[in-house]
Amino acid sequence: AKRLTTPFICSGGVGDGKQLAAALALGADGVNCGTRFCATEECMWPESFKQRMIEAKEKDTVLMLRRLHNTARVFGNRVAKQVAEIEDEKGRDLSFNDLAPLVSGARGRAAEAKGDAD
Repeated sequence: AKRLTTPFICSGGVGDGKQLAAALALGADGVNCGTRFCATEECMWPESFKQRMIEAKEKDTVLMLRRLHNTARVFGNRVAKQVAEIEDEKGRDLSFNDLAPLVSGARGRAAEAKGDAD
């Protein structure tokens, strides 16, 4: 991080002050704690989403979009399983268009409006 000339932000896995301090000690200029605040009263997520998050265990998430070099950690829900199946089926021929109907923001916003955490 000392060689970087632009600000370096640690994103992911930061949930408390110790982890913030560790990121800063390693040279980060700041941290992104987005998910940390999703289960708060102030967050506009549906209660079903918040409850699912609170009840989740460490291994309830999966990585997807790795083959597209845009890795995201998400809940291992029905949609994530469908994405994994398509990724496996397409292999090296995978393109974002193969997954767009499942991972677009429109689908997530519709699920949020219905309170559908899966």
